[in-house]
Amino acid sequence: MRRESWRETRLMMESISIPELHPLPGIQRSNFLKRSARLVLKGLNFSLYAMANKKIEDITDSWKADEPRFGAFCAVLGINKEYIYLYGHTPDNLKSVVLARVPSRQAFSRKEYEYWDGNGWSSKMRESKPVLTAMQHGQIFHTDIFGQNSPFKYAFIGCNSFADSKVRFGRAQEPQGPWEQIHEVEGLRTYSMQPYDPASFIYCFYPHPWAFDVKKNGDLMITWSEGGMHGSVIAELLRFETTT
Repeated sequence: MRRESWRETRLMMESISIPELHPLPGIQRSNFLKRSARLVLKGLNFSLYAMANKKIEDITDSWKADEPRFGAFCAVLGINKEYIYLYGHTPDNLKSVVLARVPSRQAFSRKEYEYWDGNGWSSKMRESKPVLTAMQHGQIFHTDIFGQNSPFKYAFIGCNSFADSKVRFGRAQEPQGPWEQIHEVEGLRTYSMQPYDPASFIYCFYPHPWAFDVKKNGDLMITWSEGGMHGSVIAELLRFETTT
């Protein structure tokens, strides 16, 4: 019988094969299975997502200046597709993330929104309590990366608000959490490939579970911005393994 453990879910592969780059410090101590190409993505055509993005913008633009911008941090459709869950920063600039939900067929009706108050769902926005703290960017998504029979069906990939250029990874059984401690993805070193206009930190970390078969192989593509005025988007393929 397999027993899945959060602490035992670990990074197994980093895609960092670029001839002109020197080996990353500490790579020999990491459990990497293989190397493959790191990609620099320029001029990507996101037309497939244009309509969905426009609808999310219509929702996020409806919030007032002194209200959380629910959906601006990220949004996810629940596993049973009954609700859309919209995450947004509080307006105090503390980078706390609060959560609203709305029936998936009534996303444009403000009166149908409910807000997570730390114990349950409330119709009063002012009772919202953070589900994440000190997070700058990221995405919550549902996944079987922790095992098909695992109760943990939601994962988070992102970065904190301290500009430490590190990938953060967490999991939860429900969209509202409770989110277990958001861990640094140990062994994954992030850096800029551009030889000019270096930025002081790297940001905009996002997962792309649609790109590879996460359920079958544990392969997950993530991207980040190099920063600076001329930075590109770097994509990297990770492999996670859940052990007994």
